[in-house]
Amino acid sequence: MRKRSIPVQIIVLIMLALSGCGDKITNTPEKQMEMLVPINEACFWHVQSECFEGTDILSYIWTNTPGPDDENNWYKVSWTNNNDIDMLLAKQTEDGLVYAWDTTKEKPYSLLGMQTSSKFGFLGSHGGKGSWDNNKFQTYLIAKYPVSYGDKWTMMSDEITDSDGITYTINDVMECINLHQTVVTPAGTFECIVYQETYEYSIGTESITGSEFTRYYYYAKGIGLVKILLIDYTTDDSIVEYDLINYNCDIEI
Repeated sequence: MRKRSIPVQIIVLIMLALSGCGDKITNTPEKQMEMLVPINEACFWHVQSECFEGTDILSYIWTNTPGPDDENNWYKVSWTNNNDIDMLLAKQTEDGLVYAWDTTKEKPYSLLGMQTSSKFGFLGSHGGKGSWDNNKFQTYLIAKYPVSYGDKWTMMSDEITDSDGITYTINDVMECINLHQTVVTPAGTFECIVYQETYEYSIGTESITGSEFTRYYYYAKGIGLVKILLIDYTTDDSIVEYDLINYNCDIEI
């Protein structure tokens, strides 16, 4: 009896079918958090400022001290010239970059803990968006990320009573005003997200949005803060408070 040959097309179809009969094992890695600032002990940011002579180095050191959320995944903010400043913790969260200030310690010089020409006046014990309920810590969302143009939030808020007995509320407000601004620093040229910081005041139902100053924070994605510019309207001065001159962020984000 003559054997009939199987057409090549059918053989191909059978092979394709058999190849799909085994159990499929798909390893889907967990989605990594997209970070604006790579907080890691391998990173450092070497900066200069018009507020002090010389330069300074920002780094983050892991600490086993529980943070405001009672977790041990916080990093201590460290500045070379501010060795005595150990009350600031930092963490990258789903909301963005969060700092926490230990209120049992002396207030730091600025939101970032770095030296400036004068100490930054923190506004009491009320946390803004992204904060946790813990009496020991003042927490604030310093850089929202991911962020959209026009996003605005209150980092800190407090009630102040002046010498005339008038009570009013001060809000330290941050707003994203640019998503793709080119910024030149000694460390190079970066495409930055720009956050604007101002104060807003309210007395009763009256709100005052004017501020004696405006700060602009320039962040490059995956690198972090590259510049801070202060505009002082009382003196018409423009001061570069933070200017990146060298950095290392050679880690996997």
